[in-house]
Amino acid sequence: MSDVISLDDFRPHLSGPAICSGCHHEWQAAAPVGAWELECPKCGRMMGLWKYEFQPETFYECGCGSRLFYVVPDGCRCRECGAYAD
Repeated sequence: MSDVISLDDFRPHLSGPAICSGCHHEWQAAAPVGAWELECPKCGRMMGLWKYEFQPETFYECGCGSRLFYVVPDGCRCRECGAYAD
């Protein structure tokens, strides 16, 4: 039984719907926390992404309370109030 692995060795992990940005294949993925590029089971390329967002443990928050930013050529700009992030 050398093919048996302990799932405890791979915790913590995330699981959920994923999609390949190359071939658009969709599947249910499981990966260690922090893994953002996933291997597509159909085409084999590392172009898989989580279909829905996960909230990270740390995040940036604007003074207005928004957590949504646009990445623009001269930095990051708050989507709500338009302030540039430092």
